[in-house]
Amino acid sequence: MPDPAFQFANFSLQTVLSLVFYIIFGLYIIFTAILYYHWQTYATDKLVSRVTILSFFATTLPLLLIMSVALLKI
Repeated sequence: MPDPAFQFANFSLQTVLSLVFYIIFGLYIIFTAILYYHWQTYATDKLVSRVTILSFFATTLPLLLIMSVALLKI
């Protein structure tokens, strides 16, 4: 008889995907904070740093939005 603590049949796909999304979102926040700190601390040109930050958010925020919308449709 399998141990009930290791049975994953009790979790729905929605629950597992939500958990994965929250983990990815948390890692994104941590990664973004680290990058922002380094760009502000070690940047040699403020304009280049500003463009880099804007392009980072312009690229990653739509990806997070698509992930969250896809999660809501499941």
